[in-house]
Amino acid sequence: MCEIIEKLQKESAAEAALKKTMEIALDILREGQTVTFASIVTKLSVETITQLAIDNNIAYTM
Repeated sequence: MCEIIEKLQKESAAEAALKKTMEIALDILREGQTVTFASIVTKLSVETITQLAIDNNIAYTM
């Protein structure tokens, strides 16, 4: 039972970290930086950041 709880806690922490990283990427894009720059800073893929920009109606450049 403890293993299941530990696994869920780790998954929850990973999801929270990814959400925070995506928020940072969005902030970078909102500041007018490029998708490439956001990718370098956050370590997210260019494709992921491009999709974030599209989903959040943020104009972007590569």
